[in-house]
Amino acid sequence: MIPIRGSLRPALAWLVCLLVAGPVGPAGADPPPAGLLEKLLSESFPERVRASSALADWARRQAEGPEKVLVDLMQSSTDPELRKGVERALEGIVLKRLANDRPAYVGILMRPVRLGDDPGGLGITVDRVNPDTPAERAGLKVGDLIVELDGETWSFPGDPREDFGNAIAARKPGTQVRLKLRNPKGEEREVELTLAPRPWSLGEWGKPSTPPPAELSSGEAEEQARQQVFRDWLQGQLGSGPAR
Repeated sequence: MIPIRGSLRPALAWLVCLLVAGPVGPAGADPPPAGLLEKLLSESFPERVRASSALADWARRQAEGPEKVLVDLMQSSTDPELRKGVERALEGIVLKRLANDRPAYVGILMRPVRLGDDPGGLGITVDRVNPDTPAERAGLKVGDLIVELDGETWSFPGDPREDFGNAIAARKPGTQVRLKLRNPKGEEREVELTLAPRPWSLGEWGKPSTPPPAELSSGEAEEQARQQVFRDWLQGQLGSGPAR
């Protein structure tokens, strides 16, 4: 028997009711295993952390409905430790789902240029390749000239930078695209890259965004933005009564 703090016994009773009630949620998510829920209420902090991770694994295996179950669990208890454990489990699955709905992303800073061998042709010069991005993994270099995206070219008087960005943002993360590149020596090559979700810290494509504080590293800014997105989502859920 796992020692359970007295203040958590009402929450455990609620969880037992959940198990007895059976499937919940829009598509009938299976209730979490009873033994796992008991560990989530343990007096041992490491035990609760492991249980939170296992609860997230359970949620990922559910086709639909786990977010409702976990939000309702948070709303059922005033115990801060229980709420923290469930919140940790929620954060991972919610951000993963929201990331899949993000615009796709390449990871370059770019500017439009005219092609010297085509009076009406336009291209995109790569001015910066951000680290740990699809562009870096595909081998793009500063100074490369992008002349095609999946066979699409650009011509005057258009804006190839905007057209390229819109075309990328319209695709889903995980999509493969092919770029035709021309290096400063005029040599051409083609590369394939797999698009990633647009980083949270960059805001939405095509909309003004507030730059992160200068004292934050890119990783810290991204983590801060991720946490804010999750907090906003969770507040919307908890502030609107039981999850639906």
